[in-house]
Amino acid sequence: MARVFLALTVLSTPYIYALAQEAYEDCDQNGVEIVLKETENGPYIFKTKLETGTVTIVNETGNGPRVEIIHGYGSEVEEAIEYLKDENSSVRATAAETLGKIGDVSAVESLIQALDDADGEVRWRAAEALGFIGDARAVEPLIQALNDSYDRVRINAAWPLGKMVDVRAVEPLIQALDDDIPSVRMNAAGSLGFIGDARAVEPLIKALEDDDAHVRATAAASLGDLRDIRAIEPLKQKLNDRNPMV
Repeated sequence: MARVFLALTVLSTPYIYALAQEAYEDCDQNGVEIVLKETENGPYIFKTKLETGTVTIVNETGNGPRVEIIHGYGSEVEEAIEYLKDENSSVRATAAETLGKIGDVSAVESLIQALDDADGEVRWRAAEALGFIGDARAVEPLIQALNDSYDRVRINAAWPLGKMVDVRAVEPLIQALDDDIPSVRMNAAGSLGFIGDARAVEPLIKALEDDDAHVRATAAASLGDLRDIRAIEPLKQKLNDRNPMV
């Protein structure tokens, strides 16, 4: 009874229906159940091949195959954790994404292990998922992920560390302000503002001169959050920044 997880980032009835229709056509047209779950982090669906049962296709209009949206289905966390071990890297990545959307803390240790996956997409999906869950056990692993060779991992490790508001991340995030990728620098600057540690003031003032306008704007916003007197004059000078976003 294999279960395939399909994570969605945008809730769109026609899109969900199309996915369900595809799932229906891919199976034996018997015992296929399409389950839609909606969480704070977005909706996702999965399909299950059942030993017995009827075909259920998601379609909110009621046209075509019968509609059924099922809530409170209980075993998806355990099944998704198992799929983190799948041979197919796309399955592992989608399982990590789904676990982030579910947001259950029981997945934290498995997602931490997934930060060492050989596939870059699995690693960044795991980092993103740990950010959604927000468990403190992920702080040190996410700090290590700031040094990952794949930029999307570093991007998705930088923003959760601000959400977790843990001072252990301050120095690593300051170092991330020198990353080659602007999105990493931007997320690091934003996270330093959330954490609110005074050690970040001078590095953020330096980041006001970053080549990327988004980094400069985020550094300015974080300095505003920190409310340190050292930032007053540098922020005044940025009122004339070449990009109005700043």
